[in-house]
Amino acid sequence: MEENKVRETLLSTIIISEDEKQEIESVLDNLVSDTLSEFLVLMRVESINEVPNKYLFIPKNVFKARFSRLGKEGIENYSQSEQSFTYDMSDFKEYSNIIIDFVDSNVEKHGVGLQWF
Repeated sequence: MEENKVRETLLSTIIISEDEKQEIESVLDNLVSDTLSEFLVLMRVESINEVPNKYLFIPKNVFKARFSRLGKEGIENYSQSEQSFTYDMSDFKEYSNIIIDFVDSNVEKHGVGLQWF
């Protein structure tokens, strides 16, 4: 799937009016860009085209989590009106096993790996 299509998919997951989207367009663009960039680094690929579609739920879910946390960046706990929220500092952490499996399978297929010093 090409990057523009992935961007559209991520933006379609949030429920806000077109007027609101226009008002915060640069914030949304940065959020999408940062989410995709981090995802590509973690997956050890250069392009979203190298990632099978079955893994694209990961940046989609991370984007939604980050969007819902706008204005509360860096906060680990947040309480309001008898509700309490706890945020993990790494939005991709819950997907780490899936990401590791993908990276490991790419190493096996392409013979490219990581070296630790």
